[in-house]
Amino acid sequence: MVSNADGSARTRLPCPNATSAGGVPLPNINGGSLAEYERSSQMKRWMKVLIVTLLVAIPAFLLGPVLFPPADVGSEPSAAQIPFFMFLGAADAVLLGLGVSFFVFGLPVLRKVSPHSRVRAWAMYLAIGYLMVSWWPHLNLNVSTPIEDWQMLLYIDFLFHLPLEIAGAVLAYCAFSIFMSWRSGKLAEAVQAASNQ
Repeated sequence: MVSNADGSARTRLPCPNATSAGGVPLPNINGGSLAEYERSSQMKRWMKVLIVTLLVAIPAFLLGPVLFPPADVGSEPSAAQIPFFMFLGAADAVLLGLGVSFFVFGLPVLRKVSPHSRVRAWAMYLAIGYLMVSWWPHLNLNVSTPIEDWQMLLYIDFLFHLPLEIAGAVLAYCAFSIFMSWRSGKLAEAVQAASNQ
């Protein structure tokens, strides 16, 4: 255990060539330093997130028009509008993949960010996950629901839906960055520095 600036304790990852509490040698991680070990661990995590995201996003992008066929409203988007709708479809599918990755990997991180309140950790987890996952079915339902004005639908998507998707991704990033600051001790140092002023 390592003491934070506020006197609380946090667990530090084992250094290479260190021994456990029982005296058993821990494995030497590529003969490197603790910083190299932590970078390697982070890279593995991001690779897992990337794989889950792509495994969800690619089929979601391809199956969206099949599962939610566009409504027959008597008008079609123009050739100039189609790339924008395809971009929105790709953004929705990627956000769905990121949301599923967040549901798979996010709860343990949020429990560490909020160790004294399981309710807060669960609330953040569900809110962030829902905000990210809900857009793919929502927007696909918009497309499959009869609407006469395609240009207005495009305005709504770009002015309201896309910024909310970005906000969900930013909120997820912030939650993880708070955890990384906490784990490195920078968050405790910032709180201590602010209280000394």
